[in-house]
Amino acid sequence: MKTMNLTIFKFALLRGLKSRDYVVNFILPLAFILIRPIWTADHDRNQGFYLIGLAIMFSASSIAKGIMLDKLDGTIIRILAAPTNMLRYLAQNFMSSMIMLTFQIIIIVALGKFLYNWQTEFAFYLGLCYTVFAMASVTLLFAWSCLFKDKENSSMLFGFVVTFAAVLGGFMLPLELLPQVVQYIGAIFPAYWVSTGITELLESGATLKYWLSLGAIILFAVVYLLYGGKRRII
Repeated sequence: MKTMNLTIFKFALLRGLKSRDYVVNFILPLAFILIRPIWTADHDRNQGFYLIGLAIMFSASSIAKGIMLDKLDGTIIRILAAPTNMLRYLAQNFMSSMIMLTFQIIIIVALGKFLYNWQTEFAFYLGLCYTVFAMASVTLLFAWSCLFKDKENSSMLFGFVVTFAAVLGGFMLPLELLPQVVQYIGAIFPAYWVSTGITELLESGATLKYWLSLGAIILFAVVYLLYGGKRRII
């Protein structure tokens, strides 16, 4: 069983690293971090922090969509015929995805610290917020893939959901500019909580509100992973 789980992990990691989508989505946040005006604008909300969150969400979706490919080519049937189960399969894919995303986030935060003189403590908490959000984004894609058997329909609808979540979650506009009822709807997406966490970190530091935001994101990630682990993906 340990050999099979390790094989799933290596297979998912190599597939993700070879993905053209991953290369493109890896470059995107690096491009954002180099656009100085969105990080040094003379107002309270520097858009760069939120655009990185959006880029991480797309990077996560491009990495994690490998399980949809496993469904289409029958790979998952062969994997689950071995002594393993759905939750272990998703956990190994999750680990491989997070290694790639964490590496990406470390580079982004290190560049930000170097280019914009971020304090070490601030950079750490910002990177932590992005990493937790990456966890939720990956597990959301896992759970989503359990709902569809058609790649085209799944990708199209998921793209709509991601855009919808980005708008309602505060990546496009400040949360305070959105109507109260829209904010309540946005709160059902992890994007809302990462925006809240980033805003609190920028304004007040790693306060209780920041940690509560991270706790909410982790809760989403656990629910998505458990849902995907209990659902039949084939």
